[in-house]
Amino acid sequence: MNTKYDAQVAVKSCVEAEDSAPTVSAHASVTGSLSVRVLRTIEELEEFRGPWSAWDGHPHSDIDFLQMLTKSRNEIVSPYVVVVSRGGRPDAMMIGRLESRVIRYRVGYLPVFRTEGLSISFPYGQLRGNPSEENCRAIVQAILNSLKSGEADIATLNYSDTSGCLYQQAMSLPGFLNRGFVAVPQLHHLMRLQGSFEDIFKALSSSYRQALRSQGRKIEKKLGERLRTHCFREPAELDEGIRTVEQVARKTYHRGLGVGFDDSQRSRQLMRFHAERGELRLFVAFDGDAPIAFWAGVVHGGWYFSDHTGFDPEYRDSSPGNYLFVKMLEEFSRDGLRGIDFGLGDAVYKQRFGNQTFREASVNLFAPRAKGLTLWFFQSLTAGTNVILKKILSRGDLVGKLKRRWRDRLAQGSAES
Repeated sequence: MNTKYDAQVAVKSCVEAEDSAPTVSAHASVTGSLSVRVLRTIEELEEFRGPWSAWDGHPHSDIDFLQMLTKSRNEIVSPYVVVVSRGGRPDAMMIGRLESRVIRYRVGYLPVFRTEGLSISFPYGQLRGNPSEENCRAIVQAILNSLKSGEADIATLNYSDTSGCLYQQAMSLPGFLNRGFVAVPQLHHLMRLQGSFEDIFKALSSSYRQALRSQGRKIEKKLGERLRTHCFREPAELDEGIRTVEQVARKTYHRGLGVGFDDSQRSRQLMRFHAERGELRLFVAFDGDAPIAFWAGVVHGGWYFSDHTGFDPEYRDSSPGNYLFVKMLEEFSRDGLRGIDFGLGDAVYKQRFGNQTFREASVNLFAPRAKGLTLWFFQSLTAGTNVILKKILSRGDLVGKLKRRWRDRLAQGSAES
């Protein structure tokens, strides 16, 4: 049985029923000069390659990246890309995919509910083009139409800017039972790079510049000529780069949590994709032949999108990660990059290096049917409970203390395994 093919047939029947809808159709409806269309095949994506590639965006919303994932991952039923056009010309695109997956809800790390379902998933950086209020309203309405028609059980807008029109329309347009509980927004940090390396360095706070210089002198004195850095980026050196980074990653607390950099088939596929496009950057600091810190990411559209970082706990006092970051800044300034996107999370180093922030949060939209309502109930229940628990634990910095102890224990366990 070909699960992917069967799901596509089901989606086709839903779309055919949806085409007759009197509201904004998720296939090709027109209201005045504005038209909305949802792309669901690789061939349809190619029709819009020109404007799609011309707009800035995150690498996860790149047309080639979406095509690669769709062709290689069985859980992806089809692309799901909403195109808003004006006067026959594309004005905005919402990049996503329809997936058949297991949907889980937890309180902390305690599993509460699990089921299989169809999900429309929009990755981080999902919107390209003109993010006007009218465009965003049309996009959200198209998604709601797809949910209403039975095409999916849930749609997730991952980490949208809370000040943007897309987030505001996703929060206001759906009915109460069609939108799930929204967790407290988190900060997202960027570092815009302007001028030479000296200009970039001077833009940091004076106290942190002094700390970086002090840390740099300390590690250079301690390791001497054994200290060096290298950036793995070419397809021919990918295997060596992955093996090198893995030597550090397996010692970090991230590995104990089951997150962070991993040498899996899927990770290798993604890194090879970016390496073949000249985008991969695996920066590594060495003590002789031994790797001691790494910073993995991708260069796309003039930005460095940071993915995973880590360092050998034995070198904690030498701050090898900060030393490596300074070397990265030197290279980025030479290459004329516009900035660094530090990715998800509010780590201390992101606060120190970042010079621009915004708030982001994910929004879940649910189908107005029994399964959608069930998902709405458990998502709202678990998300609300997690927020309450976090507030309770935040008193007296209990969360921070627990995290630090947990990280040290996980790092020790990963290093010994």
